[in-house]
Amino acid sequence: MYETLASRARCTASEAHATDGPRSHTRQPIVTGTSIIAVKYKDGVIMAGDTLGSYGGLARFTNVERITKIGSTLVGADGDYSDFQYIKKFLDEMETEEKCIDDGISYSANEIAHRLTSLLYYKRSEMNPLWNNLVIAGVSEVDGNTVPFL
Repeated sequence: MYETLASRARCTASEAHATDGPRSHTRQPIVTGTSIIAVKYKDGVIMAGDTLGSYGGLARFTNVERITKIGSTLVGADGDYSDFQYIKKFLDEMETEEKCIDDGISYSANEIAHRLTSLLYYKRSEMNPLWNNLVIAGVSEVDGNTVPFL
């Protein structure tokens, strides 16, 4: 079976004691972004987002990308930017696994949405939630027809 980011995140009690200091979790987002919009139309989807990263009430970062692509699927996120970087790393690992298998099959937007739902649930169950709202959009071919997913 393939090892994923979620499986490597688990550690035993002895490993936890080997680290320096106690475990800490994000109690509230620090660098945040707000606006992601997606629209589904007859033959596809379109997604857009702002690039502003706020540090508290200060509009601090002006070039923060909040949309990433895996295959033909777009994933956009608001909320904490460091948590979005974690999600991007998870998606990059998914894409790398897919390319290593090399069977000609790629993840659909629906499958990516299910994987991300599982990741968010896992992190929330660990009492270390990811402080993001996600928008997943893509298209797939079903019986020769283009079917948009949002």
